[in-house]
Amino acid sequence: MSLTVLAFVAALALAPAPAAEALLAAARDGRAQRVSEILRKGTDPDASDAGGQTALMEASGAGHEGVVLLLLEAGAKIDARDRLGLTPLDRALRSEKPGVVRLLLDRGAVGSGKSPGDLVCVKRWLSQGYCGPIEKLQSGRYWIRVDRLDGCEKGCAADPACFPGDSPLDTGALGRRLLIPASCFTQTYPGSGRQH
Repeated sequence: MSLTVLAFVAALALAPAPAAEALLAAARDGRAQRVSEILRKGTDPDASDAGGQTALMEASGAGHEGVVLLLLEAGAKIDARDRLGLTPLDRALRSEKPGVVRLLLDRGAVGSGKSPGDLVCVKRWLSQGYCGPIEKLQSGRYWIRVDRLDGCEKGCAADPACFPGDSPLDTGALGRRLLIPASCFTQTYPGSGRQH
């Protein structure tokens, strides 16, 4: 087969089926009756698009509690991850949908560990670093409040992407807010800082 034919076949394999597309659209729009009809026809509640988005992720991000419940009752995976590693709980947290966040947490959702409230550890010096809770997201980066230094000794080499400025011990890093890319995370603790 030619490369063009192979590329076409690969694109078809990634494209969601029409029923899956309809399910995702109905979930995103909060149309519970349409979601129910599509599921009754045998559509997989975890069907996803090319980015790994499921109907539960769409409904969670849009704040449609009734659709979220319907999908969970149909067997949708509560902690399914998209291609970025995000879960329905992450989508609800990022979209500030407290009703859906509460509903998912009450049903045992954990999340990816990269959402507001989650504790993360960040590399900083020669494989050592600092830890703190994510306060919020901004343009694909994370505001972290440093609450623990982890193994740094004075004079270690700085990684400016992960800690702008001088050594944290020299600058009083504890309590400081830093804007960090996820590529600096060494460990995440899903659900660690959220209260419900």
